[in-house]
Amino acid sequence: MSVVEELTARAHPSDADQRQVRAARCTPDQPIAIYQVHLASWMRVPEEQNRPLTLSELASKLAAHLENLGFTHVQLHLPSYADQPGLKNLADCLHQRNLGLILETNLGSKNAVPPNSGGFLGDGVCADGDTLLFDYRYTWDAAWSEETCSYFSLDPSQRKSCQAPYVRRESHAFTANYILPLSDALVTRPRRSLWTAMPGDAWQKFANLRLLFACQYLLPGKKLVFMGNEIGQQNPWRPETSLDWHLIQAGGVHGQLMNWVANLNRFYRAECALFQTDASAAGFQWVYTSDASSGVISFLRRNADGREVLLAVLNFAPAPLHNYRVGVPQGGFWEETLNSDAREFGGSGQGNLGGMEAAPFGWNSQSHSLIITLPPLGAVVFKAPQNV
Repeated sequence: MSVVEELTARAHPSDADQRQVRAARCTPDQPIAIYQVHLASWMRVPEEQNRPLTLSELASKLAAHLENLGFTHVQLHLPSYADQPGLKNLADCLHQRNLGLILETNLGSKNAVPPNSGGFLGDGVCADGDTLLFDYRYTWDAAWSEETCSYFSLDPSQRKSCQAPYVRRESHAFTANYILPLSDALVTRPRRSLWTAMPGDAWQKFANLRLLFACQYLLPGKKLVFMGNEIGQQNPWRPETSLDWHLIQAGGVHGQLMNWVANLNRFYRAECALFQTDASAAGFQWVYTSDASSGVISFLRRNADGREVLLAVLNFAPAPLHNYRVGVPQGGFWEETLNSDAREFGGSGQGNLGGMEAAPFGWNSQSHSLIITLPPLGAVVFKAPQNV
C-alpha cells in the first residue's frame, strides 16, 4: 500500500465533520485558492548541509504560512522520503486550520495536466476525505496562463498592439470549471522566475507582479500559485535548494508583495462576486477593452443574484492616468475596495480617496460613469452600492 493509499485508508472517523466542511468548500460556487508546493525545496536548513526539512518539521511552518496568506488549499508534490506518520502529521496540521490537501506526484511534468481536458489536477489524489478532485473536476486554463505571462513579459510600449488577444478568454472561460494557474510550469520551462520575466526596473517588476496577481484573482476561475511567486523569488526555482526566504526576513518590497497576495486572498474570499459565478457568463461583463492606446481594460463581476457588483480597472502602462472616465451600470457611491498601488504593498500610493459618486453620464454602454485615477501598472476595484 502506498503512502497516499494508507493515509486515505486511515482517515479517522472523528474527522468526518471536518471533511464535510472541507468538501462543502470545494464546490464551484466557493472560493478556491491553491498554493502549489514542492516539499523538498520549499524550505531547507543551510547550516546543516542544505538538508530538506522533515515532514514533521514542515507541518507547522507550512500550515502557518498558508494560513497567514489566506489560501484555502495546498497542492503537495511528495518527496521521495515521505513517510506515512510524517504525512499524516502534516495532513492533520493542515486540516486543523481547515486547509484542503491535494497530493500529486509529477510536479514539473509538461503532461501533468492535459489542457482543457476536464481532467484531474495533475495525477494527484485528495487525501483524508478531501473531495476537490473526486466530486468536482477542475481544469487548468493553460491558455490563460501562457497568454497572460507572454503579455506581461512585454515592454509596456509593446502591450498596446497585443491587448486584443489577451482579452479574448470569454470564448472558453465558461465551458468548464477552470483554475487560473501561475504554476510550476512557468518556472521550469524556461527556468526563470516570474519576477525575472517582468519588464522594467525593480519597481516596475514588482508593480507588474502585483498587477499580474490582481488579474488572476479578479478574473473568473479558481486560483493556483506556485511557491516562491508570492515573495517575488528572483532566482530560478531549483528542486535541490530552498526558496529565497531571506528576501522577506529583511522586510522591504518582497514582504510587501507577500502582503499583497495575502490581501488578495482575503478580498477574494470575502467578495462572493469573485467566486460564486466563476462558471457562468452572467457573472462577468467587459466594460471596455478597446482602449489600447492607454493600455487599460475594465470589467464587472457579479454574484449569483446580481446584487453585488464589482468594477475592476487595470492599467498595463507605467504612467498614471488621471480623470479617466469608466462606465458603471448604476448610480450611488462606488467604494474603492482594492488598490495594488497602495504604499503598504510597495506602490506609489495613488488612488481615489476611498471611492466616489457615480455621475448620471452614460459611458462605455453603461448608464453612469466614474472619473478615476488609475495608478501606474496598477489595478483598482470599486464596489457598487446595494439596493440602488
